[in-house]
Amino acid sequence: MMLNLVFALLLSGMLLFNILIGKSVTTGSMSITIGLIVLNLIFFITKYRKSHHEKMKDQVSRNHR
Repeated sequence: MMLNLVFALLLSGMLLFNILIGKSVTTGSMSITIGLIVLNLIFFITKYRKSHHEKMKDQVSRNHR
């Protein structure tokens, strides 16, 4: 689950580093990188919410026993 978040942070760092050092970043490569960052963040949030929801269901079922 955390792999998606780490990958999104790594891509963000690489993009910011390339912009900072003045390396030529084309709009195509920038849009692909931003798309991958957003996609990985969406995957992370979806997996996090799903696991959090399951934990809450388990906790509620334990309390009802």
